[in-house]
Amino acid sequence: MENQPRNRERKSDFEIPFGLLRLIAWLLLRPFFGFEVRGLHHLKACRGGVILAGNHTGFLDSLAVLVSCSRYFRFMMTEEVFGWGTIGRLVPYGNIIPLYKGREKRALLDAIRALQGNGIICIFPEGQLTQDGELNPFHEGVAYLQEKSGGAIVPFAIHGGFEAWPQVRKLPSFRKVILEFGEPLPASEITVTPAENRAKVVRALEYSVMALKASLDRPALAYPAFIPISRPMSGDWIES
Repeated sequence: MENQPRNRERKSDFEIPFGLLRLIAWLLLRPFFGFEVRGLHHLKACRGGVILAGNHTGFLDSLAVLVSCSRYFRFMMTEEVFGWGTIGRLVPYGNIIPLYKGREKRALLDAIRALQGNGIICIFPEGQLTQDGELNPFHEGVAYLQEKSGGAIVPFAIHGGFEAWPQVRKLPSFRKVILEFGEPLPASEITVTPAENRAKVVRALEYSVMALKASLDRPALAYPAFIPISRPMSGDWIES
């Protein structure tokens, strides 16, 4: 896959239906990667605006989040994603808020308005795909969104995504992929400076994602995950 950024913006108001995106993601992840979602009760318990934030393991991450969250949400994605070959050509027509260089403020304002309207935003705080399967430092954008919107942060960790399809490989391996949600991090009253509070939020989020990631040993995911589709999408897999 190409990894060079391209100036590719949505050329119309058309957006691929959210339900169709979820169906496609499920048909790819469930039979070929044995996809499983855990801790869904943490997400379902949230009311109001929600920020989904987790590790960025590889090319399957967005599909994993799509299958896991039945409520409509939008990804915050950097323009580098538009250089991912065929995927990059489709991304502008998906449920995204693009982060174009020089226009980051506009994207943040769009995300804050969505959160204030009880929407859901998904962000990968590392800002880049991992090169070795380990976490990169988190940026403070996620804490800024919480500070300005008051939304809860729901951490998640993706297990097996790096083994299945990392950035350094052109083709995937059929390995099991699991997404696990953790306990929400609610917005709290700021008793220190905003900068200190954002640093505190980022540390708490990093710790939560790291703990979730460590809850499943990576060697346990090193077996093929191909399975037949045994049942249609229902319940947590797809909801209106």
